[in-house]
Amino acid sequence: MSGQLKMIGLLGVIFTGAIVYILSQYYFKVVLESVSDIRKLLSEISRRLLFYQDKICNAATENSEIPNKLSDLSARLSSALDLMPRYMFLVGIRHIFKLPKRDDLLSTCQELTDLSYGMRDHGKNQNRQAIKNVMTFSRLCRLLPIETAYKRESPLKSGIVCEV
Repeated sequence: MSGQLKMIGLLGVIFTGAIVYILSQYYFKVVLESVSDIRKLLSEISRRLLFYQDKICNAATENSEIPNKLSDLSARLSSALDLMPRYMFLVGIRHIFKLPKRDDLLSTCQELTDLSYGMRDHGKNQNRQAIKNVMTFSRLCRLLPIETAYKRESPLKSGIVCEV
């Protein structure tokens, strides 16, 4: 009888260990990797916006790679959001991982797409498009917890960040 109890106890410990291992792997794969992917994308968005800031704010269209890169970032962010569990955006969890609201991230996708279209050739309307790009850039500054300007001021307030 005592041998059977030891065997049951040993099986219980093994079963409990397996459950803990499976849950920790699930947490790592689904939660931490998703958060890491979103944070990497936000960093990449920040880098691209800072790098192309002058061209975006002036609607310079001589470089055709800029609209493609902005569209790619928008698509990658959108797909990363689809892979992330919705409960990750509950207030408490979102603040732990310092993530923006899901709606803000979806709006970011739209704003990046708008910037991408704003970087196409607009002929005589380039000045009007430059103003639209500055407005879009300003909305991105408010939506994301990332650096999108070398100064903490929005492009519209400073007048220095984006010249129109």
